[in-house]
Amino acid sequence: MAVSYPNWINPYPGHADFIPKAHIVVGITNDYPALVTTSEDNHYQNYNIIRIDIPLGYGMQEINTLFGVAIVMSPTTFLINIDTRLFSPFTIPVDAQQSAQCIPIGEINEVLYNATFNRLLQSTTE
Repeated sequence: MAVSYPNWINPYPGHADFIPKAHIVVGITNDYPALVTTSEDNHYQNYNIIRIDIPLGYGMQEINTLFGVAIVMSPTTFLINIDTRLFSPFTIPVDAQQSAQCIPIGEINEVLYNATFNRLLQSTTE
């Protein structure tokens, strides 16, 4: 039995089925909660769980691989519930070979804003 879904438009045409994607981090404040700035519109929503990956050579190595709940402030900024007040400042090295990234890994399951449509299941019914 095929499952019927309402019409859905992919807001990220040409990208993988995992939506939203990772984004380049260009700034993190030393504050609680920390304010993270991405290089472009990240399309995150409130209560996404975001992991921060910082390559060696950048500042704020203490936040590397930590994750927290995001509250979106603008298309390119979000607050994350990580206390960075005692962390070293975030810096981007002049000769950076890799980018610092923020990666959505889930969301608070009581909210379920983003998990209301299974794109992978849709592709098996078309």
